[in-house]
Amino acid sequence: MTQSVPPTTNKTQKTRQLDAQSKSNSRNSPPTETRWKKGCPSPNPAGRPRTSVFSAAAKAILAEEDPKLRKTGAEILIEQAFRRARQGSYRHLELLLAYAEGKPKQSVDLGGGQLETLVKVIHIAGNNGQVSSG
Repeated sequence: MTQSVPPTTNKTQKTRQLDAQSKSNSRNSPPTETRWKKGCPSPNPAGRPRTSVFSAAAKAILAEEDPKLRKTGAEILIEQAFRRARQGSYRHLELLLAYAEGKPKQSVDLGGGQLETLVKVIHIAGNNGQVSSG
């Protein structure tokens, strides 16, 4: 006794096509027909705005002056960070120094003869392995 496989119906084929379409489109991708195509003008020629609404609102709040203290929000926050740094908070100290002095530039130390050794190796390799006296 052999089992017969039921023939594929139109409904099953349509379901498979819909599944394939939904898998090809990722979660937030627009439909293929409306996507930007290579060689066409950019849909956003000005690009992302330089400042956002959030940063503008934060700047406005930090610039407001407290009438009782006669200090801006930024001054109050800096004083709080300074107090916590004096109490031993490394994070607050690091934050204050980064904003006051700027983050230190990282330097690469080529001392210790590493550069000379590299030059000698390149020189020897250029002379087919023969060490020259120069």
